Amino acid sequence: MSIPTRWARPVVLAGCVLLVAGCSDDPGPTPTPVVRPSNPLDELTDPTSEEFIAQTVRTVLDEEGEGSATFTVAREEGLERVTYYVACSPASTFKLSMDERWFSGECATSFQNSGGIPAEGTGDLRVDLALPDGVAYRVVGVPEYS
Repeated sequence: MSIPTRWARPVVLAGCVLLVAGCSDDPGPTPTPVVRPSNPLDELTDPTSEEFIAQTVRTVLDEEGEGSATFTVAREEGLERVTYYVACSPASTFKLSMDERWFSGECATSFQNSGGIPAEGTGDLRVDLALPDGVAYRVVGVPEYS
């Protein structure tokens, strides 16, 4: 079967475009595996860890996600302060605020920073975690009571 002359040029051109656009020896970029941040509770409850505080730790916040986020912590009777532990991946800087008070620092796959914030005032507590887009986080809030 032969191709009519008026179609020969477009068919040959289309074949060349497909060859040029669709074929390559380059496999493309290698995807970087996503490393999730560790759970700070793993270190806080491990008796062999330098960060150990108790084998059982009660939390008022235990969240994971990506980028900046806002949470609500219910104010319980006698709540004096909340200590927050932040891990993130890839390594970055963060700012965590609870109502009007805040702390900031560097974070990595295992938590490097923690900060205690007094639970002043009345009503539920607003917690804001500021991170760059695309940075995964795990944040844990451990309460202290009077």
